[in-house]
Amino acid sequence: MANAKLQLRSAYIAMGAVLGAVWMISSGQSLLVHVIRSLVAVIVVMLLLRRRLAKRDPAQAPQISFASVIGAKLVLLLLAAWAEWALERGNVAHPDMIVAGGLFVVVALTGPFAHRFFVRREGTDHV
Repeated sequence: MANAKLQLRSAYIAMGAVLGAVWMISSGQSLLVHVIRSLVAVIVVMLLLRRRLAKRDPAQAPQISFASVIGAKLVLLLLAAWAEWALERGNVAHPDMIVAGGLFVVVALTGPFAHRFFVRREGTDHV
């Protein structure tokens, strides 16, 4: 049980790091580019992680509700885009770095708590 919690926490730390890194890579681009690249990164990492878990133990592979994950990440990314826009208007230096760090912290800290909303439960038909 403790190992599963550690793996879950590690997965969300990795996802937060990926989101922050992709946000930084898109530095200087439009906010739409930030959001699209970050959303694509979330989807790719999620698929790779699921594949890896399925190879290790197919019975234990989580049944991810893609609609829930994409919806939550889209809301998070839109909030990040708004935060960057607000920071730029306030003449704050390096708003990309601040938002990238914020994405990392939010995903790493809140992901394990929100995880139950992203996994299908037996007998449900999430898309």
